[in-house]
Amino acid sequence: MNLFRDQYSIIIFLLLFAGYEAANNVNEEAHEANELALLDYRLPKTVVPTNYEIILTPELQNDFKFAGIVHISAYLRNSTNTITLHHGRVDINFVSVMAGAQNEKINSTTYNNKTEKYEIRLGKVLEAGTNITINFEYVGKLRDDMIGFYRSSYVDDKGKIRWLAATQFQTTHARHAFPCFDEPSFKATYDIRILRPAEYSCLSNMPINRSIPQGDKYWDEFKRSIPMSTYLVAFIVSDFSHKKVEDFKVWAKPNAVDQTTYALDIGRKGLDYLSKRFKQNYQLPKMDMVAVPDFSAGAMENWGLVTYRESRLLHDEKSTSDAAKQSIAAVIIHELTHMWFGNMITPEWWGYLWLSEAFARYFQYFATAQIETTWNMEDQFLVEQHQTALAADGIESSLPMTRTVVNSSQISGVGDTITYNKGASILRMINLVYGAKVFDATLQNYLANNAEEKVARPINFWKELENECKRNNEQLCTLVGEIMATWTEQAGFPVVSVTIDNGKVFLEQQRFLLRNLKSTPTNQTWWLPITWTTQRNPNFNQVNVSWINGQRDSSINIDKSAGWVIFNVQSAGFYRVNYNSASWSRIINALNSDKYQIIHVLNRAALVDDLLNLARADLLDYSTALDGLRYLTRERDYLPFKAAFTALTYLDQRLSGENEYYKQFQQFVLILIENVYKDVGYVDRPSEDRLTVLLRGELNKWACNYGHETCVQTFYEMFQGWSKYNFTIKPNQRPVAYCMGARYGTKEDWEFLWRQYYNSNSATEQMVILEALGCTRNKTLLEK
Repeated sequence: MNLFRDQYSIIIFLLLFAGYEAANNVNEEAHEANELALLDYRLPKTVVPTNYEIILTPELQNDFKFAGIVHISAYLRNSTNTITLHHGRVDINFVSVMAGAQNEKINSTTYNNKTEKYEIRLGKVLEAGTNITINFEYVGKLRDDMIGFYRSSYVDDKGKIRWLAATQFQTTHARHAFPCFDEPSFKATYDIRILRPAEYSCLSNMPINRSIPQGDKYWDEFKRSIPMSTYLVAFIVSDFSHKKVEDFKVWAKPNAVDQTTYALDIGRKGLDYLSKRFKQNYQLPKMDMVAVPDFSAGAMENWGLVTYRESRLLHDEKSTSDAAKQSIAAVIIHELTHMWFGNMITPEWWGYLWLSEAFARYFQYFATAQIETTWNMEDQFLVEQHQTALAADGIESSLPMTRTVVNSSQISGVGDTITYNKGASILRMINLVYGAKVFDATLQNYLANNAEEKVARPINFWKELENECKRNNEQLCTLVGEIMATWTEQAGFPVVSVTIDNGKVFLEQQRFLLRNLKSTPTNQTWWLPITWTTQRNPNFNQVNVSWINGQRDSSINIDKSAGWVIFNVQSAGFYRVNYNSASWSRIINALNSDKYQIIHVLNRAALVDDLLNLARADLLDYSTALDGLRYLTRERDYLPFKAAFTALTYLDQRLSGENEYYKQFQQFVLILIENVYKDVGYVDRPSEDRLTVLLRGELNKWACNYGHETCVQTFYEMFQGWSKYNFTIKPNQRPVAYCMGARYGTKEDWEFLWRQYYNSNSATEQMVILEALGCTRNKTLLEK
């Protein structure tokens, strides 16, 4: 082990010399200008829309303009002479307000281009309960920035550019397509009519009711929708083709429609599974999923018309890797989960977005796992979501899950790692701590009991969790809201410091920060679900919880001869654990023994992640952390290696450069992976499990990037065989092979890759090639 010692002693020296973290690496929250902070961005609740009749005539050639008419039916909750709603980048040509059959006088209209609020001041006060209709005629332009009502294009098999029109309204962009009450709590029904070219088709949330010819075009009139928020409205005008089973269709450009088979299969299975899991039928009469060539988000859960980036929907059996296929399945299940969490029950305001996104992120793993049963998706959640959430939430500028958002900038930023990954991790904690029976019943009751209101706040979910907790005689049921507030209403999470002394365990909690450059207070506390297991009785499969009630210091008793003690079984709780030196020594010795697998693989992955991040935060010396990492020479499971690679990326970035220290670090990593790399090999083998495939992908990437001679030679030869002799490279090996071709090949090799990118009809293949093109060390090529 002397080689280990020599290498990580050099790493430790360099880290101490260089300083752990540069100030410019810390994410600083953007400060809003004073004048923006004083503006009121929210709409008053005085006027409540009930129905929109929208008529659109988009032009898909030449100037890309569209004309629109919208009739908004609404009622007055309070007496008023003012109507305030939103419009974006459209020009209003005409506005009128009808109360019953009477055309009301409009004294003035004003528009604030910062808040995008449009105010209509009437000539008289209308009484509460009055039904009104607000009418607009307007024009706009199909945008080129992939928000609102925008234009997209693709090149067909004849080399001709084909245009289409699509929408992306989340979060505040419906107003760019039609004047509206553009906040999630304002739900209404929609009657949509769109004029399209005869050779095109038109899609919206609902099925087409009828198509009416008008010259060489058609008016497509859609059935009235159920009540929904503006950001979920969608329409697409295109010449796409589709595959279908009954009322479930998947659409793509005609030359890619053969790549929709898997999406159709997993989508139908997912919708059926989620309906049964939530005990709520899908509420619309059809489902369309569409691969849009130009799409800024990964996907968008428009009700009944889900839109996707092509690489997140289309699966080409010949070119899509297992990892990419898994991503496609996960994204589809994520979006379909939104049909219930987000669409059926919508967060009342964007500050509660986790009520939508956390559930979708959670089920993209735990529902997909029930459909693709051999992928080990439940275990992957820990290293892909839970641990990445810990990393993001360990930064000083981290925000709570439930937060105050007011203006458009804050709203657009709410869809972050905290909302998605941490939110899903807190749901996993609830499931493991309270039990699957309580968790599932809570979900079902939350959906059923809020179906009439259609919008919700966190308190609605906590109420259902409390009720189910009581039905199952769990502990601390009346305190559910208080307990969960510590996890959702304050930023950060705790590190629990464990000191064991003669059978007495002392626990201390404080906020974990990777680097506290601004002297942020760390004296926050949380209600902690404490779980542990011991060497004497190593039970990792039963999560028995002892609650710490928000105290900074507490203690528990254990068997004096317990041996090693590991807290946070299966990483059920959203916190890190640090031990005193004697306890770390016992755990590390266990890891470095032939019986290391007695420790559950999820806890092995957690120990790796905690060791490196505690050292990064200066709560543990690097010698202990790297000593613990030595056990990876025995490890054969993907999860601990994935945790290690994610955490080691920080050290890679800190040490990178053409220097001896970085070379020593690279050699250290190569020694860690040497044994498992020999076992796993470089290329796919028949009938392998998913985690082995993923492990090989990570090992190949790190080994080749660190100059492992056989790895580089193997994959460069693969690339040469493909580029010169058209030999096939298996999809799982392509990312590394393409990268090695770009890095060690000639200018001609790089240009060959570029031509392959341009000519490929597979979006997932194009993504692999695009990333590989960046592997070149030729700056001139990178600037192309």
